[in-house]
Amino acid sequence: PVLAGALEVGDKAPLFEAASDKGPINLRDYRGKQNVVLAFYFADFTPVWKGELLAFKKDINKFEGLNTQVLGVSYDSIETHKKFAAEYDITFPLISDEDESVRKLYGKGRITFLIDKKGIIQYIQKGVPKNRKFLKKIKKLD
Repeated sequence: PVLAGALEVGDKAPLFEAASDKGPINLRDYRGKQNVVLAFYFADFTPVWKGELLAFKKDINKFEGLNTQVLGVSYDSIETHKKFAAEYDITFPLISDEDESVRKLYGKGRITFLIDKKGIIQYIQKGVPKNRKFLKKIKKLD
C-alpha cells in the first residue's frame, strides 16, 4: 500500500509540533539526525492497539540500533498516555492528538509512516504495522 490520504511515498513528511507523554515533539528536530516511524492508532488500553505498541516495545532496541525513533500517535490525553506507558513500560513517546491536528496532516485511520532523515516518506503501511518489514526498509535507507 502506497497511499495514505493524500500522502504518498516520496512526499515530504508534513512537519508538526505536538505534546507527548515524554514532552513536546517537533518532527523538525529529527531532520538530519534520525529516521522516524510514525504510528497512528486509536486508543491506549484496548487489546489490539496495546498489542501493536507492545510489538514496537519488544523491538525498540532494533529500531534504536538503526537510528530510528518510534512515535505513537492517538486521540488519548497526555495523562492516559503516561498511565499506559508506565503500566506497560513504553519508552518511546506517545503523542496526544486530541484535536486531530497531526492526523489531519497525515490522513485518517490506522497508518504507519517511515520517514527518513531527510524528512521524506519512504514507506506507508495501513493496518497493523509489521515491524520486520519496517526494519528491513530502514536498513536499506543508510
